[in-house]
Amino acid sequence: MTTATDTVMNPLITGLATKHVVVFGGTGQQGSAFVRALGAYNTDPAAPHYTIHVLTRSKGPVNVSSVPGVKAVYCENYMDVPLMAFEATGVLMGQIHGVFDVQGYVSEKEDEEQGKRIVDAAAEWGVKHFIYASVSHDETVTLGHDGLDTKRAVERHLKANDAGMKWTMLADTDFMDNWLPDQRFTLKAYRTILLRKTFHKRPDAKLAMISTRDIGRAGAKALHEPETYANTSIYLAGDALSMSEVVEIYKDVMGGPPTETWGLVATIGLWSDPHANKLTKFYDAKGYDINLEATKKVLPDVEDFRAFLERFKREHANKA
Repeated sequence: MTTATDTVMNPLITGLATKHVVVFGGTGQQGSAFVRALGAYNTDPAAPHYTIHVLTRSKGPVNVSSVPGVKAVYCENYMDVPLMAFEATGVLMGQIHGVFDVQGYVSEKEDEEQGKRIVDAAAEWGVKHFIYASVSHDETVTLGHDGLDTKRAVERHLKANDAGMKWTMLADTDFMDNWLPDQRFTLKAYRTILLRKTFHKRPDAKLAMISTRDIGRAGAKALHEPETYANTSIYLAGDALSMSEVVEIYKDVMGGPPTETWGLVATIGLWSDPHANKLTKFYDAKGYDINLEATKKVLPDVEDFRAFLERFKREHANKA
């Protein structure tokens, strides 16, 4: 585990100009996108504007280790014991400029508990600005009706903190990344659910979507420009398409339809996952509000679905 002594000896951290940022969930899609976007502000490797402490449960380098200013910080249970995570960075109380928090792949109950613990630990450590990767939602929706209650609860807890900690909510919509051919099997099941099991009442309804790259860019911009984005929510959607439009664009760019799984698997997934069940009902009944212009005010070059797929295709070709 990193100690305070180790940190003092690290020139990346002792520079007076550097701002310390701690990232919870920094190796996943949203977290790594945030790290890369924030690292882009580190134009001078010898004196980075940000030192980005990426928490990891595994010893050794992380998938964003090459990003300027990144420091991998080993803390096995950082989501469950966030105070230990802040201690592991070696940065003193009151010296952490920002936190980026994204959670997932746990139960709704655990998601809420983790989020609140991280908020409380950040406030106790004197963090100045908390970026929370949330979701776009309607505060007027009755609790229990759209599967987004845990994010609401964490948001309210963050807004109510009495430590003077600034906050920014990233109001994500559905991820464009879920449609990529190299995604894991569960996401193939998810897009099968969207295509075949969701839009019964509103077959032409449009689903708002955002790329995880743009989520990361918005989070980094909010942290870099707190005078504009502190204590506000940033709505994030780069496109809004019906399922038939999704398939049409996907075929045009990728040369064939999105890969799916068996319908029975999708049905079982809906039956066994209460969150997915609530979310698909929400999409069919109402769905996310659509306000693409609001996102363009923050990210004028936000990707639409076609641009997103074209970028993926270029990058994939370069790796081949």
